Amino acid sequence: MKDLGECIYQKDFSTKIVNENDGNGHLNNGDYSSYSEEIRIRFLESFNWSDKRFNDDFGVSMRMGQRKIRYRLPLKKDDEVKINLQVYFKRNPFFHMVYTFYTPSGEEAAVDTTLVGFVDSKTEKAIVVPEFFIKELKDRKLIQNLFG
Repeated sequence: MKDLGECIYQKDFSTKIVNENDGNGHLNNGDYSSYSEEIRIRFLESFNWSDKRFNDDFGVSMRMGQRKIRYRLPLKKDDEVKINLQVYFKRNPFFHMVYTFYTPSGEEAAVDTTLVGFVDSKTEKAIVVPEFFIKELKDRKLIQNLFG
């Protein structure tokens, strides 16, 4: 993986694959982004954030700029999987959210690297990543490192 900058947040999430298998007997490639979005929402909720709160309280919106998914192993319906989320920040106005999917046996199944930025909710123009966002993630990572 290319240099994405400093990892300012990392957490493991788990979920159950509920989507039906495709004709090849595994999760359709297009469905991985739905699970990444589920994890993004759960990540925001862990900070008491939401897309609505960003808009209403801070006047900003998160926007996906680009997504690249590398597939290695299939996942199947009813698999209980771990998804590791890492947030990297290198320079404004963007950051990366990297979702690594693991099979039930712990092997890497796929990596979804998503370029994300913020826009002003009124003008829809790109802005720098809000300082509160970076600070909260770094503070949470520090607490995780100190106390496990």
